[in-house]
Amino acid sequence: MSSNYKPEHRLSKRAQKHGWNLFLWGHSSTAGTCIRLHGGVNLDRLHFLTTASLCRWIGLFLSPTDTFELRPINVVSDPEGFLAYFEEETSLPALNDKPFEHPTPGDYAAFQNAHCPRPPP
Repeated sequence: MSSNYKPEHRLSKRAQKHGWNLFLWGHSSTAGTCIRLHGGVNLDRLHFLTTASLCRWIGLFLSPTDTFELRPINVVSDPEGFLAYFEEETSLPALNDKPFEHPTPGDYAAFQNAHCPRPPP
């Protein structure tokens, strides 16, 4: 995912207004289930954001015992649904592997209970 990232999904007025270029999707372990967009951020405004900070923010919504990997995904439109999307996994590494790097624009999902240590508080 490069800096010229163009989302496959439609952007809301809010996403356009705030210049979101990193999107967080809800991952479903059930194959064939539509995914839901949970939010986004403008990485140009949050130039200080590291992947460790992003993972820490996501961890605030999980149980303290849950672990997860934040992985890039490809978002694919469902031709039979209105504003419906599916995920396709990519071969790109999880962001957790690069805690001090700035995340790149794109679509990501948190895969819960992955074999990955939870980021430190």
